[in-house]
Amino acid sequence: MKKILSLLVLLLFCSLMSSAQDKAKRIQEIRKAYAEAKKDIAENGKNNNSRMDVRINFNDGAEVDEDFIINDESELNFYFKRMRLTTETDLFDPHCYFVVEKWSANGHSRYREILYDLITGHLMFSYLKSESHAGFVTESRYYYDDVGNLIEEKHKAGGEDSGSGSPYSSGGDQTLAMKYMVIFDALMQQKGVEAENDVALQTNDQASRIKQIRSAYADAKQKIAKDAKSAIPRNMQVVIHDQEDPDLPPQTDEQNFWYERVNDEGENGLYFMSSKCNLGDHSVYSEYLFDPKTSQLMFCFSQQAQNDGPALEWRYYFDAKGQCIEAKGQADRNGPGFADKHAAAFYLELFNGFANPVE
Repeated sequence: MKKILSLLVLLLFCSLMSSAQDKAKRIQEIRKAYAEAKKDIAENGKNNNSRMDVRINFNDGAEVDEDFIINDESELNFYFKRMRLTTETDLFDPHCYFVVEKWSANGHSRYREILYDLITGHLMFSYLKSESHAGFVTESRYYYDDVGNLIEEKHKAGGEDSGSGSPYSSGGDQTLAMKYMVIFDALMQQKGVEAENDVALQTNDQASRIKQIRSAYADAKQKIAKDAKSAIPRNMQVVIHDQEDPDLPPQTDEQNFWYERVNDEGENGLYFMSSKCNLGDHSVYSEYLFDPKTSQLMFCFSQQAQNDGPALEWRYYFDAKGQCIEAKGQADRNGPGFADKHAAAFYLELFNGFANPVE
């Protein structure tokens, strides 16, 4: 019996030793991947390397009273590489390997780093640093195995080790890491929306509807100008630097969103959005006007400018049900307004993900 117990203890000890060695090896791999990611980020856009990153800024000002204003500012930076994983395709797919999150409001700040496996997309490591308005700092580090399971966590409070206790759980980082990857994938796949036939309708109140839209457009432009000078800005910006293929020129996409409060529950309504894409030999600029209370697309404008040719423009006016009632432009784009409605729906979903998150 004693021999059996001794054997069981020995087997348990060997298992624990093997597990400890596996964890140490994994943490070493993570630290190496982290160092390589930091090096790649430092070289992003330098030494003839094309920039490949995405930046999202979200500003949400709030006036508590006439003497107290809170500016809630968030910034997300995604870093990625274009990779062709198989010889059967000519596509170089974007793979995100690192995300940096920065947040500040009323003297409080939060800084977070998320490291992904470049091939699988699994979470490898996350780091979180929070600071209160009084200057108290907490730090947390989480290490994950090759399928995203937590294997180690370390925490500091006020510069001292605090064991395994932390006000932030690793589950929160895992949820965020998944959410940010979904956002990244959606952004990078929203290109080349296919158009379908959509007949422009003729309605009895077409003239009054177009007049209403033009008035709303003018109001939106005034609100945007006011927002630029406001102490409580409410806007969001997305900037994408990319090169889809080594044989293609680098490109830059910039998307700007403006919104307002629509009810006492703090819900935000998007009222205007613009998108600009520079593609080397030409550029595309679009505007989208929304009803902030219903989120219905009211109007869109698009312009394609060639470096060696005239610019082409399109305008689409929509009724309260989202049907195109007027289409103007120099060329037909396979159905008036459908592609723009498709793009507008994507942008609206992206905006709501930041401005009206579901708890």
